[in-house]
Amino acid sequence: MMNQEAYFSVEELFISITDQNGIIQSGNDVFVRVSGYDREKLINRPHNVIRHPDMPKTVFRMLWREIQAGNIMGAYVKNRAVDGKHYWVFATILPKEGGYFSMRIKPTSKFFELIPQLYSRILQHEKSNGMDSAEAFLLEQLKGLGFESYSHFLKEALYEELKSRDEKIAESQQSEKKHDTSVNMNKTLFEMASLSERSKRGTVDLFTSFNGFKEMHSQFSGVSTTILKTCEQLENLSLNMSVMANKLGKEGPSLSMIALAFQKSSRDISGRFSKFGTSVAEIEKAALEMRFSVCVGRLLVEMLSFFINETRGKSNSHEAMVEFMRDFHVLSTGVKTTLEWVNESQMSGLQELKDFLQLTTNLRNQVMSLDLIRIGGKLEGSRTMRTEEVFIPYVNQIVKHIQSIEEPVLKVAGVTEKMLELYEDVKHNLEEVSSQLLMLEMIRYREHRIIAELEDAA
Repeated sequence: MMNQEAYFSVEELFISITDQNGIIQSGNDVFVRVSGYDREKLINRPHNVIRHPDMPKTVFRMLWREIQAGNIMGAYVKNRAVDGKHYWVFATILPKEGGYFSMRIKPTSKFFELIPQLYSRILQHEKSNGMDSAEAFLLEQLKGLGFESYSHFLKEALYEELKSRDEKIAESQQSEKKHDTSVNMNKTLFEMASLSERSKRGTVDLFTSFNGFKEMHSQFSGVSTTILKTCEQLENLSLNMSVMANKLGKEGPSLSMIALAFQKSSRDISGRFSKFGTSVAEIEKAALEMRFSVCVGRLLVEMLSFFINETRGKSNSHEAMVEFMRDFHVLSTGVKTTLEWVNESQMSGLQELKDFLQLTTNLRNQVMSLDLIRIGGKLEGSRTMRTEEVFIPYVNQIVKHIQSIEEPVLKVAGVTEKMLELYEDVKHNLEEVSSQLLMLEMIRYREHRIIAELEDAA
């Protein structure tokens, strides 16, 4: 059965909780069903019980290195069920107190298409030259695809996987599928299910807010190239103007001063734009980090919702509720911590954008001063036939360059303002999700107290 795939649908989520050594402490029904193991045979077993021989050890070494350092990490993973069938997942692993919890989804994006062949080549390097060589090969391949590091690849991959997953679910119209509310469930679970669905919708909105980011970033890079090139041309043109002004005799000194003013202003714009380029890079980095945090937060809230709905049809026995409340607390604590991280990323990104907008405003003012110098140069250059003949063509060229700068600078300002609006949307959605999760935790606490009182009475 090695070449047969164990089926699970795109809307299903795998959830498992392990201790710090990777020993399974809990897992949801999807994990149990697809792996093919009895629940009792999964609990207290190492998570690598489902490891497939096609998986490079190098990938797991990189995963463990990062999560042991307290970082969120992820990877495409090929697993093996108890009957020998395989199944691919995109796993996101988060550290928690005393261990880790893992969320896995079905990979469907264009990124995943590259993985089976890439892993096969990494495995060959691993067998021939060891894991250090295999890791270096992996990083080299990722750089060739435009990723600075494995972490950069992971953040882009999670975003693409969630976006692709949404599209697949929408195509199959399974997003409209509702859980059967007629099944046996107590009032607490019903309240939790309703709130978790609302929280999930909030994080989906949060996630959707970032769909326009890549387009904005590409606009920044295109504008940067235009402005820097124009500033260089303006400076060269002002040097030529200085040379020609010196040849004009008594009319020359005033025109020479105007040429020097052009030169200084062009250099000032270039100087400001060097800071501008650095700021763009900082914004891109902050936006990538924030988008990643939103993706993880969205996945966590969806996992919480999925976990509650999965529990709804089960026995409402005392033991089942105790187990549910224990796992729910672990998961909801992870969601709360991640949303705090999302909020920190959002505040950092917001300040970066505000600083950038001020830099853009300063740049626009500098372009306006350049235009004023151009008007003075045109007036001075038209005093005599000779100066007009020599000088005005340069001024006309400068007009074109100023116009070529004005448009992209205005474009940058517009994109920045759109980003600020986007961040406000994110902030609003974040507040909404946080308030709903607080209500969920209050319900859990109330139920926990009831269970404790029943145990004391017994």
